[in-house]
Amino acid sequence: MDQGTLDSFAEERDKLSSGKMTVFVDNRELRSSVSDYLREFKVNVVEKQLTVADYVVSDRVAIERKSVKELANSIYTNRLFDECYRLKEAYEIPILILEGYLPVVFRFTRVNESSIWGAITSIAVELRVPIVPTPDTKHTARFIERLAYSEQVKIKRPIVIRPKEKVLTLAQQQQYLICGLPNIGSTLAENLLLKAKTPLNVFKQITESAVTQSKTGKTKRLSGSVAGVKGIGPAIVEKAKKILTSPYLKDEKNDNDKSLIDDNTITDRE
Repeated sequence: MDQGTLDSFAEERDKLSSGKMTVFVDNRELRSSVSDYLREFKVNVVEKQLTVADYVVSDRVAIERKSVKELANSIYTNRLFDECYRLKEAYEIPILILEGYLPVVFRFTRVNESSIWGAITSIAVELRVPIVPTPDTKHTARFIERLAYSEQVKIKRPIVIRPKEKVLTLAQQQQYLICGLPNIGSTLAENLLLKAKTPLNVFKQITESAVTQSKTGKTKRLSGSVAGVKGIGPAIVEKAKKILTSPYLKDEKNDNDKSLIDDNTITDRE
């Protein structure tokens, strides 16, 4: 171990033993001004490459931060569910910060309003991850600072740098696999598995299901084995079938590569 590494360890040890609050911040989050505000609030900011969470304030509390600008894209790609799921599995108290003015997303996104509210509902109810709204990065930093004060100063909880993710049972891994499909939360994934018995059968039943237009053309109807599963509908099946049956084209560029929100319209308030 070289001297530079030893110095770095010593500096971090001194910070943690100084009695001041410390927050571990994923290095990708340093592009926002949250870290600057945390330092302004007298918090020791320690940069780390975190595998789970954007901010860690104790051994049990960790935070995923999403700006409204990022929200629609992360819902569309299912990244938000994946991040929240892993956050919940790794920490006793996971928290999602939703930063910015949410109604702006409804106006300038290709994802419809009901899908956004549905995703937020699934995270809060099915994953049971608390969602905390903040108006901007300064208020996000203040909330994190208060969390750190409560955990580290008031009740003397230690801060853990890299917690190990919980080992998932086979059933949890199967459910997690199905949750990788768009708009399928943990409850629907469980319902599909109970019906089909195996993940492979779930995929088969989805691809074999049919979506047809009603005579008026105003509504769509779902038929097939998954039609009787509570919580599933034509829109979910259509998106899932597209992912399961489309050829993998590594270098192909299409509309999904474009941001779902006009970057010139929505800006983060930093």
